[in-house]
Amino acid sequence: MADEGGRTSGAAAAVLVVVLLGALAFFVMLARESAAQRERDLTAAKVVVPLGEAFVRPLGAERFAMRVTLEVNPARTDRDAVRRGIEARRESLRSMVNVEILGRRRDEELRGPAVVETLRLEIRDRVNRELAAAGLGASAVTGILFDGLEVPPAVR
Repeated sequence: MADEGGRTSGAAAAVLVVVLLGALAFFVMLARESAAQRERDLTAAKVVVPLGEAFVRPLGAERFAMRVTLEVNPARTDRDAVRRGIEARRESLRSMVNVEILGRRRDEELRGPAVVETLRLEIRDRVNRELAAAGLGASAVTGILFDGLEVPPAVR
């Protein structure tokens, strides 16, 4: 009899282990699907706001040109409010970017090898400071896209 009881409790323990492993696998799979869904949601909800006309400057026989587009922080839950805030300030932001940042650069700076990345960082930081001062948060914009980018060949 003791032998049968030992076999029964051993079988019950084995069933319990199988059930627990199955439950663990289910929850791991559920967590992965949830993370993947959140990533898809963030990608699908990408919000970009173009600032308007391109900045163009002749550089001798070449030219430097770019149209700046702001990418709203995808982690923000209030992306539409941020978009509306940017659109309401579009002219002042475009003026700040075109006059205060791009317009003050010397021709030599616009020919530099790291000019595109330098401008991307400076524009993002200045735009975020302006939007933070307007009550839209410190990291409203995470990406700066340059449409119609034309730079001298040495810069590329």
